[in-house]
Amino acid sequence: MESPDTIAIVISIIAIIASAYTFFRSNQTSKTSCKPYLNILYEFSDDDTSLILKNVGMGSAIITSVLFEKNRSKNTNIVSLLSINESKFSEHRDFLQDEYGLYPKETLVLCKLRKSDFKIKDYDTAVKQLKEDLKDISVTIEFKDIFDKKQNDKEIDFSYIVHLKR
Repeated sequence: MESPDTIAIVISIIAIIASAYTFFRSNQTSKTSCKPYLNILYEFSDDDTSLILKNVGMGSAIITSVLFEKNRSKNTNIVSLLSINESKFSEHRDFLQDEYGLYPKETLVLCKLRKSDFKIKDYDTAVKQLKEDLKDISVTIEFKDIFDKKQNDKEIDFSYIVHLKR
């Protein structure tokens, strides 16, 4: 028969191990639940058409690199790879900074065509051309989470863009 002190020590050791395991698992769970998830969306309304980068995850994303590619030509600005003249875009982004922060549910406009900048027929033609051009473009996005853990490089083929109507 074992002494009460030995039984108390064994129970204490088991409790410490269980607590450490629980702490480790909850820490892992909180890191997993705070992951960013980036997606490119095609957003349109009655007034404009935009291509946006959106963080649909639960954690902030720190974007370290965005590179668009078309026929082996690479650029940090998608508009330079499109057949539509750059001056026709009311807004576009060139990813030249070292880092961009993107909170959950926050968006960055990659490019935007505003209907008021076109004659109606020309606007419809430009939107069709944008959709056609995107078929040949891919983008690679490198980003990390708030724990400074690099996420998998996300390569996106524009043929899988989600269409959102505002």
